Amino acid sequence: MKTPEEKFIFDIYWILREIKGELLMSSGSIIQYNLKNASKNSHLNEDKQIKLLNKLAQWQIISFETANKEESTVIIKVSNKKFEELYKLIENAVKSKMPFDQIIQLSEAHGKHFWEDSIQSFDVWRTIAGRDLKKLDKPTKIEVFYDENKSILTINGKKCQLPIAKNEDYLCAAMFESVIGEPIDWSIIYEKITRTEPTDTKKDKKMLQDTIERLHNRIEKTTNYKIKLFSWQEKTIKRNY
Repeated sequence: MKTPEEKFIFDIYWILREIKGELLMSSGSIIQYNLKNASKNSHLNEDKQIKLLNKLAQWQIISFETANKEESTVIIKVSNKKFEELYKLIENAVKSKMPFDQIIQLSEAHGKHFWEDSIQSFDVWRTIAGRDLKKLDKPTKIEVFYDENKSILTINGKKCQLPIAKNEDYLCAAMFESVIGEPIDWSIIYEKITRTEPTDTKKDKKMLQDTIERLHNRIEKTTNYKIKLFSWQEKTIKRNY
């Protein structure tokens, strides 16, 4: 039977592992944390996860960037060096079954104070959601990866889940076969999406244009990046990132 203090340590360890998993799949220190998905694999509900994340923010391990209540996601920036120091401390303590008083001594030496009462309620949605993040709207460097197996775009570490086996998914699968800046005839992309040849040029091109626009809107809503991943060039489409 774990004491409240021991339970707190294990809860912190769990959420640190979730963050580390996201960091391993990202290309930077900014990640998207999905509270709903994380809750499926844990006893921690969304409210408890927010409290624990806020505790990490108080310790300056992370900082909140923005949040989306409808999708239960928060964008956080991780202080990589501080994160690794805390992760190693907690991991060693948990795996070695270190007595709690020793954990306290070690943690206080690192400026951390572990006790359940120190977790405070935090309305992340009211405090963070809707924050004007102009610095994220126009990033100076953009790295985009597409996971065809999971139908996920990752933009500077932020994940954008696409509807599986739908037009946006097929569009990305087709476009990521080409290199950045390579113009591809629109009809080729159309065939890869629909598995049929275009028969009505005006109607079929509009379908492609609408798909690209939906994708760009999804990226902006999910990641807060207003970018044009794909663009038209006469009768061709090219990938910009």
